[in-house]
Amino acid sequence: MLLRACASITQFAVVMLSTAIAAAQVPVTDCDRLAAHPLDRNAVAAGAFATELDVARARASCEEALAAYPDTPRFHFQLARTHFVEGRLDPGAAHLQSAADAGYPAAMDLFSTLLERVNAGAAQTWLHRAAEGGHPSSMSRLCRAYARGDQVEQDLDTAIGWCRRAVEARDRIGMILLAEHYKSGNGVERDPKEAARLYRLGADVELRIARTYPNQVQYVDWAGWGIVFANELDMDLATIDPMVAELDAVLARDWVVAPDIRQSADELRIEMHDVKAHLMAQKGDVEAALAAYRVVLDASTERTQRVQSTLSGMDLFEGETDGVVTEALISALEACLRKGNCYP
Repeated sequence: MLLRACASITQFAVVMLSTAIAAAQVPVTDCDRLAAHPLDRNAVAAGAFATELDVARARASCEEALAAYPDTPRFHFQLARTHFVEGRLDPGAAHLQSAADAGYPAAMDLFSTLLERVNAGAAQTWLHRAAEGGHPSSMSRLCRAYARGDQVEQDLDTAIGWCRRAVEARDRIGMILLAEHYKSGNGVERDPKEAARLYRLGADVELRIARTYPNQVQYVDWAGWGIVFANELDMDLATIDPMVAELDAVLARDWVVAPDIRQSADELRIEMHDVKAHLMAQKGDVEAALAAYRVVLDASTERTQRVQSTLSGMDLFEGETDGVVTEALISALEACLRKGNCYP
C-alpha cells in the first residue's frame, strides 16, 4: 500500500514537472490574453473574468493555440472556460479533464467542483491534487472541508495546516477562514488580534483585485465586510475612512456584476450601503451611518424587517416587523446608533 502511494505521488510529481517545463516552451498567445482566468496563478497573461470575456474571439484563439500546441494544458483549461461561459458543458468538461489529467492546478480544482455531485470521492482526490499542485483556493477548500468533516474525516489540525498554506499562498478565502478560527478559538488558541490582522489582510487582497479589474466590484463589498469584522475585534478606526472612500468611488459609477456571485447590481449596491452603515457606526458618525442605513431600508423590505426585529429585541422599537420604514423605526435606529456599539 505504501509503495503504491509513493509511486502515485511520484507519478503525479513527474506530471506536474513536465507540465511546467512544457508551459515554459510555449509562447504567450491570444488565447492567454483573452481567456486566461485572472486568478489563475499559472496563467501567463492577465486574462478576463467571465463577464468580460469576448467569448467568440477567445474560443477561436484557444482552438488555434491548441491546434499549434496540442499538449499544452493551459490552452485546454482556457478553451474549457469559453465553452462553459457559452453553456457548452460537454466540450467544456472534456477540455477541462484534459487539462486536469495533465496536472494543471486550476483545472484540477474546477474539475473537482464538477465532480462533487456525481462522485464525491473522486472530487476529493482531484481537490487534494490541486492543492498539492499549489492551487491556493484548493488549499482553502480543504481547510473548510477538514474543519467541517465535509466528505473527509474531520481533523482540525489538518484544517489549520491547509489554512496556513492558503494564507502563505495569499488566498483571500484562506485568510478569512483562518481569521474565523482565531476569532472562535476553534483548532487554535483564540487570538482576536491575529483574527483582525487576517481579516484586513484578506481585505487588502480583495481591494487589489478590484482595482486591477474595476468591474469586479463585489471584491470591494467583500473587503468592506472584512474591515467591519476586523473592527469588531480591535476597533482600529484608522481603516474606516479609506474603506468608505473605496465604497463611495464604486457606488458613484456604473459597473457589471460577475454571474457567479448570485447578486444583481441593485442588490450589491444595497449591500455596499449596508457595509458603509456599519463602518460609520463603528466610527461613531451617527448622521452618516443613519443616512447609509436609510438607503438600505428604503430599498430592502427584508433588511428592514431584520432591523425591526433586532431593535425590538433591544426594547428600542415597538412597531410591527412588517418591513415598512416609519419615523418610529428611524428614531429607534438613531437611538441605537447613539448608544454606541450597536449595529443592527
